[in-house]
Amino acid sequence: MLRFVKKLLSSFLLLPIYFYRACISPLKPPSCRYVPTCSQYAIDAIRLHGPGLGLWLAVKRIARCNPWGGSGYDPVPSIIRYDIHTHHIRSITAREYAVCDPYPLYPLEIVHKRPDCRFSVGIHPYESAVVSEEAWTAITEAAALEHVVAIGECGLDATRDIPMSRQLEIFEKHIFLSEKLKKPLIIHCVKAFDSLIATRRKTRPSQLWIIHGFRGKPQQAEQLRREGLLLSFGAKYNPETLKIFRPGEILFESDDETLPIDTIYRRAARLWKIPRYLVVARTAESAHDILHTADEEG
Repeated sequence: MLRFVKKLLSSFLLLPIYFYRACISPLKPPSCRYVPTCSQYAIDAIRLHGPGLGLWLAVKRIARCNPWGGSGYDPVPSIIRYDIHTHHIRSITAREYAVCDPYPLYPLEIVHKRPDCRFSVGIHPYESAVVSEEAWTAITEAAALEHVVAIGECGLDATRDIPMSRQLEIFEKHIFLSEKLKKPLIIHCVKAFDSLIATRRKTRPSQLWIIHGFRGKPQQAEQLRREGLLLSFGAKYNPETLKIFRPGEILFESDDETLPIDTIYRRAARLWKIPRYLVVARTAESAHDILHTADEEG
C-alpha cells in the first residue's frame, strides 16, 4: 500500500514538470547551465528517491541554479549502496552493489557460476599455512574473470599460529596478482600493521589497498591514510575513528554480518550528523572510481 501511495505521489509531482518541459520551456531562452537541466534533474530525483526526498533534492537544485548559482555536471545523488566486502553471495541490483567473497561459506567454483554477482577472490591468512599449486592456480583463474573486481581477502594476522614469513609469502603473491590484473586488494590485517606497511613500502604497488573491517583508533587510521591505504568500516568500529573522515573517504561493508548494508550507512550518517543519502552518494562515487565498473546502474 505504501509503495502504491509513493508511486501515486511521484506521478502527481511529475505531471507539472512534464507540462513545463512541453509547453513553457520551449517559449523561454535556456537559463539552466547545469547538466542535466533542472527539469530533468527533478524527474530523475523523484523517480530514483521517491516523492519526499526527490522533491527536496529538486528544490535544492533549483535554489542553487542560475541566476543565483553555478553550472556544470550535477547529477542526482546515487542510490546505490556499495558493500565492499561481504561473505554472503548477492546479485547486484539497482540499489545495491556487493563485492562477495565466497570464503568460507561457498566453494570457489561458485564464482564461475554466478556472473550476476561481483566477487573478490583470494586466500585468507587463516588458510596460508598450506597453499597448493593447484589451489593458487584456481585463484588466479577465477581472479581473471571480468566479474571478479578485487583480489582478497588476503593479508596478515599475528594472532594465528602461522609463521609471519609464510603469511608474507602468500600475501606478496596476492600483491603481484593485484598488480598484474589491475584490481584492488582487499586486506585482512590483525596486529600486523607494521609488517603490512613495510611490505607496501617494499613492493610499491600501484593498485589500491583496502583494509577491510577496520576497528582501530584514530591515530592508527591517520597513519594508514598517510601510507595511502583506504579503510572500510563494518558493523563494529571505533566511532571516534569514523569522525575523522568525511563521506567518500572511506568505504562500508557487511562482512559476515547478516544485517543490511543500509543499516551501516544509517549509523554512519547519524555519527556524521548528515542525511543518509549524502553518505550513500559520496561512497558510491568513490567505490565506482575504485572498481572501474560500468554496470552498477543495472
